[in-house]
Amino acid sequence: MGEAGPAGPQGETGPAGTAEFSSNLASGTYTVPDGVHALRVQVWGGGGGTSSIWNGGQGGFVSADVYVTPGSTITFSVGGPGAQSFSNTSTDGGTTTLTTSDGLTFTAPGGHRGSFQNAPGAGGSAGTVTGSRGAGHVTNVVAQAGATVSSPDPGANAGSGLPGFGGSFDAGGGHGLVIITAL
Repeated sequence: MGEAGPAGPQGETGPAGTAEFSSNLASGTYTVPDGVHALRVQVWGGGGGTSSIWNGGQGGFVSADVYVTPGSTITFSVGGPGAQSFSNTSTDGGTTTLTTSDGLTFTAPGGHRGSFQNAPGAGGSAGTVTGSRGAGHVTNVVAQAGATVSSPDPGANAGSGLPGFGGSFDAGGGHGLVIITAL
């Protein structure tokens, strides 16, 4: 077998994978990698906290595929979880927002807190995508309101602590979340 020939030219860098941001990183920026021209953006609001035995509502959600320019930046602020309380001082989950450098804004409202005496927290409203991009630049939009768990059953909202889930008995709500995936 003969000697190896010279190395060929470096191939193009493939799209970067997935970036995930939770309320552990309350706000920040994401730079679109070289060679990436489309992203799937998923945004959840924080879950509402539980009050005594009434569950908090789940945070709202929105997802869309967007065309982007490599090197452009995306800023985001991830909604925090609603605080749990055994009195009437639990809190709503925080709203998560994400804005692209060309003016698209994703918003996912937080879930509402559970009432101290008589009602579960309502789910956050369905998320939205707003801005002035032309048709075809935003596709596959999915928006969902967070669920309201209408039972004081401690296990009824067992997702407590998961992104966007409302708090269940003896727990606060789940943090908001941003997931950005190169397409």
